[in-house]
This record gives sequence, structure tokens and C-alpha cells, in this order.
Amino acid sequence: MPFDSREIAIRVRAFLAESSPALAGLPIPRIAAMLPPALESYLRSLYNDGNKRQQLMKKVTATAVNGEVDLTPLLDGATTRIFLPDIRRVTVFLASTKKPFTWVGNREQLDFARIGSNESPAIFLDGAILYTRNNADGLTDSLNEAVFFTVAVFPATFAAIPVSLQMDFLAYAVDFIKEKFALVKGVI
Repeated sequence: MPFDSREIAIRVRAFLAESSPALAGLPIPRIAAMLPPALESYLRSLYNDGNKRQQLMKKVTATAVNGEVDLTPLLDGATTRIFLPDIRRVTVFLASTKKPFTWVGNREQLDFARIGSNESPAIFLDGAILYTRNNADGLTDSLNEAVFFTVAVFPATFAAIPVSLQMDFLAYAVDFIKEKFALVKGVI
């Protein structure tokens, strides 16, 4: 069965009927309208829950074009998204050689030779752009290949919620809706 807003709303209404008879007759469209804010709230809770967050870890691949990796499509994807602060905490690898990039403190450092071996490519994050430095050059426009990293990938749609977290989201949505109606109507 698809995990879409109608299916979720039907399941949430069934749970509400069991736990709060005053909400048993809540219309499906009304419940469905409350699900997007419930998903946003749920994502914030996942972000802070290390155990559940581990279930969202995935290998992400992006392509460098002229030495730049634009992360914008990954930040606001149609079905999934990553959070920018997470990028700086992970190791980014050059896909062709599996060499890890070395993070540098500012973009200007990409222009300087690396201390010791310069075989490790360097990287700097500015906004939603990863700037790269190839092995032998300064800030280069010659890097036109894939990079990858492993990061938590958060669902942007109901269908993108991993099966392992669907029941957890349903329980969260029930509590979210009960709380909203308790605040608005005092029915619970």
C-alpha cells in the first residue's frame, strides 16, 4: 500500500479514534492538511535523535563541474534532502580514486600548496558550493568528476520515509495532531 498523505490520514484517524474518541470523526482532508507540518516537525526530531538518524545515512554522489560542486539540488530535493551543516562533518571522497578530500579553513587556502604530500585533494564549503583543489594545481577548474560522501538523507515526501520509520512517523503524527487540536479546541 502506498505511503501517501491519504493512506497516512486514514491510519492516523484510526489511531485517533482509539486513543481520543473526541477526534474520531475528524475528516480525512483535515488530517491530511496537518501532515506536512507534522513531517517537518518529525524531521527536526529525527535530526536530534542519533539512533533514528543512523537509519537515514546514505551514500550521496554529486558532480564537480569546473572545480565546483553545487549542493543546492541536494538541499531542497523533490523527495529527499540533506542538511548543509552535516556536510562539514563528513569526509568527502573523489569517486575515481576514493581519495578523501582535506577540508581547509577558507577558500584562499585552496590556492596554496599542501604541507607534506599534495596528493590529497582539498575542499572548502562556501554557502551551498563545495570548492575543490585538485592534486597539483591551485583552485582548479579541471575537476569535472563525481565526489561522494555519506550523510543523513531526510525525506521530503511521505513516500520517501524509510519503511523502518513509517510506524514511528504515524505515532508522531497522531501525537502532533492530538496536541494541535488540544491547543485549538481543548477537545482532549
